[in-house]
Amino acid sequence: MGEVYLAQHPRLPKQVALKTLPVEWSADEEYRARFTREADLASTLWHPNIVGVYDRGEADSHLWISMDYVDGVDASRLLADRFPAGMPTEDV
Repeated sequence: MGEVYLAQHPRLPKQVALKTLPVEWSADEEYRARFTREADLASTLWHPNIVGVYDRGEADSHLWISMDYVDGVDASRLLADRFPAGMPTEDV
């Protein structure tokens, strides 16, 4: 849910992934609650294979989540390359 951008942390010398919720979805209370819950739950997890969440907030009517940036291919590209016709239902 949302779009992810590579961003420069405003105060630290590091890059982060910045996930945003589109403005049209940010106006919907259910989407806002789901997005906020995603950030809150993810922030409680720590594991080497899980992206860490630093912060969440709102700017110019956009909800955002700041998280670890992981260089490489995104999951949607990996799945599209492995399953060009879509993942078989039994594998989902």
